[in-house]
Parts: sequence; C-alpha cells; structure tokens
Amino acid sequence: MPRQVRTAGRMPNVKLAVRTLIAGVVLALGLATPAGAQSPPTIEAARVLRMPTAADRNTAPVVSAVAISANAQLAATAGDDHLVRIWRTSDGSVQQILRGHTDWVRAAVFHPDQKHLLTAGDDRRIRVWDLASGDMIRALPRHPQVIYALALSRDGQIVAAAGFEEAIRLYKPLTGEMINELTATCPDVRTLAFAPDGRTLAAGGRDGRIALFDAVAGSPLRDFAAHDRRIHVLSFSADGQELVSAGADEVIRISRVDNGAEVAELVHLPGQVRSLAWCGPRQIATGGTDNRIQLWDLDSRREVARLVGHDGTVAALACNVDQGALVSGSYDTTLRIWNLTGGAAATARKPGARRDTQ
Repeated sequence: MPRQVRTAGRMPNVKLAVRTLIAGVVLALGLATPAGAQSPPTIEAARVLRMPTAADRNTAPVVSAVAISANAQLAATAGDDHLVRIWRTSDGSVQQILRGHTDWVRAAVFHPDQKHLLTAGDDRRIRVWDLASGDMIRALPRHPQVIYALALSRDGQIVAAAGFEEAIRLYKPLTGEMINELTATCPDVRTLAFAPDGRTLAAGGRDGRIALFDAVAGSPLRDFAAHDRRIHVLSFSADGQELVSAGADEVIRISRVDNGAEVAELVHLPGQVRSLAWCGPRQIATGGTDNRIQLWDLDSRREVARLVGHDGTVAALACNVDQGALVSGSYDTTLRIWNLTGGAAATARKPGARRDTQ
C-alpha cells in the first residue's frame, strides 16, 4: 500500500482509525499494490543473531534495547531476562554478558569514550559498565519509578533519565553526580533525545507533547503538541533544527525546533512506531508493531526501502551512519544487523544473496 504524506493540519482520530482499518484489511487479504504504485525495494538482514534460552526460562528473551558503538564493532542488547549482552558485529559472537540488573532492561547507550555502557530499566537504577572487564562500575541512586529512557549528550558529559513519572533527572554519567531535575509535561515519559549542541534536551510521552529543556541551565524552553497519542520515539536532525517524532498514532512527524511548527507528516500504517534511528543526514529508519523497518527519505517524504525479516514488534533501532550499519532488536527475540552501505536502494537484497544466521 503506498505511503501517504501530509504537510499541514491535524488528522482527527476517527479518520486515522478508518485509514488504519483499511490498511489492515489490505494486508490481511494480501491485496496487490495498486496499479502505477511502485513498491520500495526490500532488504534482508546481513546477520540474524538469536537470543539464547536460559535453563530457567521456557522462551528466549525479547530485545527491548539496542545500541551500537561509535566504531560499529560492538552492539549491545537488553530485554526481559535482566541481562545485557555485548556482541561483536563482525562475526556475531557474544563478547560480554553483563549481570546486575534485577528486572527488565529498557534502555542502553554507549558512552562516546567507547569504554563504557549505560543501561536502565524496571529496577529503577542506571548502571554504568566497564566494557573491557564487563564489570559494573557504578549503580546510580534508585529512582521512585521505572526508567524507560536514557539519552547521552554528544560529549558524554550528561545523561538524562526518565520514565513513569514527571521528573527527568540529569547526571554526570561516570561519577553519578546529579546535575539537575526537570519536570516533564506528563507522568509517563517514553523517550529522550539530546540535540547536537549537547545542551538542548527533548522529551515525549503519554500526552503527545514534546517538551524542550536547556539541560545545562536546568530550565524549560518550550513545549508543543505533536501527536494525538503517546510518543514513543523522537530524535534531532543533524543540524539540530528539526525534530522527528512518532508513536501510537501511527504518524511520523517532522517539527521545527525553534517554534514547534509542523514541517511534514509521514503516515506509517498499519502499526504503531516504537523505534527510530537516523541513517544519514536526511534519512531515517522506523520500526514498529507491524514487524517491519522502513527507510524514509525526508526530503522527498517517501519510503525508499523496507527491511524485512522480523516477525515481532521492532522495539529498538540504532545506526552507525559512518559505517552504514543498522542494528534492530525485536520481540521476536533476535538482533539483526543490516548493511546500508551505498544507500538503501543499492543494498536491496538480490535473489540468492547470502544471508548469515546464528
């Protein structure tokens, strides 16, 4: 079904519901793409890594958080088995298993020094890991509620954490010193992102609003309505002038940072958007409850490729733009590594192409 674009105005929920229903029927019946419409090329993963089933579990763990290192040599995964795994992307081997969390892990991010990893989740604590030894070097103070989102400033000097409360707490990640506490627009924050300036912080959650803060001064800047339902993901453009956000209303919205004005909306049907990553200066990847990953060109507002293979919600995405490597984690209990070198269309898999699976 062709992707649609809106460049102005808000869509009432009833219209979105009807559009979602129609799209679902089309997919369920396997109807062909309408005449004249061009389907985007499809890409299969270069490597599929399956989470192991522990002796005390009947099923493998879901993957709810992924991260990729600055040199693209390592990927981190975490999920509902409370463990954090560090993978070597070149051969799919597990380099470290980090133990210390006592509940579901929701967020993971590599520190820019490439020596540390930060994780957090339902046990309400941010944990800092030494990647060389696999040791936990610090556990920050326990939060009152679940931590759902982490964001690191580009220089690695500030980590922001938020979750099922209005408070957004800022720390120095390697010392654990608390810097500031900000107040969100709702008591359910699902996503955080730093602007390239390392100072402006964006937060989104249940009320569909995006709040902007000066993380250094510890003060609010502005907030604006962006979505009709919960925001799950948001991220700044490379120049810091635009924000891309998406979530439960099945819409990918591009907004101006300075005033919140809508630049455009891409309608992502028929599933909620749960993950987002920049894959180039004007290209993003989104994943969601329809089990697909879509690559979008923001200048043309078109879907340029579709990454297929997951058979569960794509809960997490991370991309190393310089290396053209995208990693995805899913409720289907796999980590998938995608090669985007040469552009999305050029990497569409050809019949008979080799696919590694572990």
